[in-house]
Formats: sequence, C-alpha cells, structure tokens
Amino acid sequence: MAVLILKAFHKTNIQIFYILKSNFNIFVNKSQDVIENVIRIVEENAEANLSSDEKLETMINLLSETGAADIPTTSTNSPSPVKAVGFEEKLIEDPITETLRRLMDMIPDADPSYLESHAAKLANNHINLEVFVNEHVDKKDYPKMEDYIRRQNEKREMNKYLSQFKLHQFLLEFPDPIEHFNNPDRKHAFIESKLDDSLELFTLKCLYNEFIFLRESDIKKVFNMTKKNVIKTYNKLKNIPAAFKTPREVLALPDISIKNMLLLQEIAFIQHEREIRNMLKEKELNFLRAKELGLLESCNCCFTDDLIPEDCFLCRNGCTFCKECIRKSAEIAYSEGKTEYACLANCGSDFSLATLQMVLNPKTFTNLCHTIQMQEVNKADLPGIEHCPLCSDFAMIPAAEDQIFHCDMCNKDSCRKCKHEAHVPLRCNEIEYDEDVKMRTFIEDQMTNALIRCPLHTDDRELHFQNVMQGATKAKAKLGVDKNPDLLKFDPTRGLQK
Repeated sequence: MAVLILKAFHKTNIQIFYILKSNFNIFVNKSQDVIENVIRIVEENAEANLSSDEKLETMINLLSETGAADIPTTSTNSPSPVKAVGFEEKLIEDPITETLRRLMDMIPDADPSYLESHAAKLANNHINLEVFVNEHVDKKDYPKMEDYIRRQNEKREMNKYLSQFKLHQFLLEFPDPIEHFNNPDRKHAFIESKLDDSLELFTLKCLYNEFIFLRESDIKKVFNMTKKNVIKTYNKLKNIPAAFKTPREVLALPDISIKNMLLLQEIAFIQHEREIRNMLKEKELNFLRAKELGLLESCNCCFTDDLIPEDCFLCRNGCTFCKECIRKSAEIAYSEGKTEYACLANCGSDFSLATLQMVLNPKTFTNLCHTIQMQEVNKADLPGIEHCPLCSDFAMIPAAEDQIFHCDMCNKDSCRKCKHEAHVPLRCNEIEYDEDVKMRTFIEDQMTNALIRCPLHTDDRELHFQNVMQGATKAKAKLGVDKNPDLLKFDPTRGLQK
C-alpha cells in the first residue's frame, strides 16, 4: 500500500500545547497555565490571515526570554530560560518535537499524550514512522483525542474540589454548605455510589491529614462505625481529644482519578470547613454593620429587605435584586432558549454578562455564553460560515481549500463535502453510512430469499442465477436504485456471473 501522508489543516489548542510543552529546552520553567494563557492570547488577537505555523512562532516568541519576561513561572529555582531561536531552526534541531508535530498532523484525532510517548522512538527513523502512521490510519485502534479531552475534563473537575479549590465558586454551588452537608436526609457518597478500595483509601488519607493529632487506627474505627459517612466521621473526630503532642506526618494522597462528585464535594467541605465558617461569620458581621448604618437594600423582585451591599446585584439601569432571583430567572430563560436576560422590574434594561457570571455556577454560565455566541454568529449571516454536522453546536469559517472541518466544541473532524466524520484517505463515495448499508443489505436479503425458494429438478445453476438477479432487480426497483444507480455505493450484483 502506498504511504499515507495525511495533512491536517487545523490544530487544536491541545495539539499546540503539546508542541510547546515538548520544547523542554526552552519552556522548562513555564507552567501549563502560562502556556495555555499564551495560546489563548495569540488565538484571540492574531490576524485572520496568519497561518498555524506563524501563530505557533508567535507563541514561542512570547514564551521566550525576550518575549515573556513578565509571565510568571512555576518555580523561582527553575533554570534560566534558553534564548529562543528561529521556529524552523528549532524544529530541525529537536527531532522529537518535529516527529511529534508530524504525528499530530498525520493522525489529528489521536490522543496527543499517546503520540508523545512514541515520538522519541520514531524520531530520525522515517521508515518506522511510515509504518506507524499507516498501521494506525488503517486500524484506527489508537487512543483518541476525545478520550484525552474526557480525561482532562475529569481531572479538571476533580481538581476543582482538591488542588484548585476556590471558595467563592464552592459557595456559588452550595450557598449554605453548612446546612447542605450536615443535612441528615442527604445521601452521602458511600451510599449513593459503591466505592472501590482505592477510593476508600483516598478518603481515609484525607481524614488522616485533617486530624494529624489522632491515631490512624482510631480514625478508621470511627469511619467504619459511621458506615463510611465522611461528614459524620469528620464531626465525631472533631470532638475526640488529641492522642499526640506532636503531629503525625502529612500523607501523600494517591494519584487516582475520581469521578464520584459527591465524595469530592464532601472532601472539599471537610478540608475547608473552617474557612467556610469564617467567611459566613464575617458575612454576618457585615450584615450587622450594614443594619446599624442603614445600608440594607431591598430586592425589586422578592422584596427581601435585608440585603447587604455585597449581596446586591444590579441591572444595567440600576435596579437592585438579590442573587437568588437573578439566578432563578436566568436559569429559566436559558432553559427556554432565550439569550436576552431582561430586568425583573420591567425597566426595559437587562443584566450584563458580568452580573450573570457572579450569580450563576460556572457550568451554566459557560453554556449560556455559548448560546449567546451561537445566536450572534447566526445573526451575522457571514458568507461561508459552516456549522459542525456532528454536534450542530459550533460555527466557524474554514479556509476555502480545506476539505476537513474541525470543530473545537466537540473536537471532531468532519468532511465538508458529505457532512460525515472525516474519512481521509478514502473518498466520499467509498464510505458506507447507515442508509447505504441498509440499502445494500436489503438487496442482498432479497437475493438470498430468491435463492431459497428455488424449485427442484431443474438446472439449479441457471435457475439460481435467474432468481437471484430477479430478486435483486425487484429490490432495486423498490429502493429507486433502478432509476438512480448513484444511490447505491456498493452493488451486490456487480461481478455476479452464472
């Protein structure tokens, strides 16, 4: 088979990140957040006619010593960044990076971490690279980009409650976390979902680290006594006197993927309960001060009259509302497909996106912004605009010569001609879709039925052939293929001989 060289016309931010990440000699002291910020800045501000390579060169320059002196790094002890060199020259000097970039171009839907793990072995070995690409394109059994994105999303969701915990976001999700997590009727993580041993160990280590003056054996006893209820265990352990004068060593948590959101939320609560209580106490003091100074406001929707200034949210016209009223009305409007969020006092104004962001949880706000963006794109009626045929939820204007449409929303490639998943190197007429398979199998079934009804004591071979062809002809007529042969991509009667 001829060597398959597949050229991808679009690079996702993930692919660009991996190209930049693999330049360890230059960006050893740059964190993932810094690299992602640079990618976003270039993507949002680059001129429309800039090619992918030119954008990538701009990113490299920004991340270099001369272009990004003010960009924070992950460690003050990191080695001094190496001075940036020309983009093309650097790629030639670094065969692993060049190989990774080529692999991403040729297998654009592959998991970039999977390609990265093979790049070193394939560098400077063009024959093995060809074999690797051909085998993977033919079999398509490699880890996919969508799996990588799913894992990254799961990791991001997990870290939202662990290493990247933000109290204000947690309070948006749980306005009264003390009441919520201590509610006796609330189902806890180990009841709602059966957890395996690794998650139980993770939970126990979190509890061990919260109570470093207690014996691990005592903590485990209480945990089992409460039927593995994290919140009840935490509340009981708070009342047990210290067993040690000096604290135990804090344990490293197992590096595992946790999909159980209930468990993550409970762990986040016990780890930040003191911080939560301090904030709620400060809020109560602010209320008393505001009341004493006569600064309390009223909501123009539910008419609650005890709003402190920090709990007041305004429409563009200055009408005052509480967070709950705006949140509920915005969620209802969003569920109805609306993209305008009118003032609840009917003053003719609306709520800004900045206000909506402060009252909605991050996921709802992101979806809301995307809906608004989609409507604006549709209203613009730009020539050449296309929607993704696979998710029908994203619009972009690809280059006219591009045959592959890449959607950054669902991260899938589709063919601009037939509107199905990308099928390079096969042509559109070489791909069978569900409707094509149904037509072909219907004709084949009719041919089989005609063969089964064959009478005895005749020239079987001649009769078989005639009956099979008659069955095929009737089936084609029923499907309209006799009048329009192009409807059938693969004709089962083609090459059939007596």
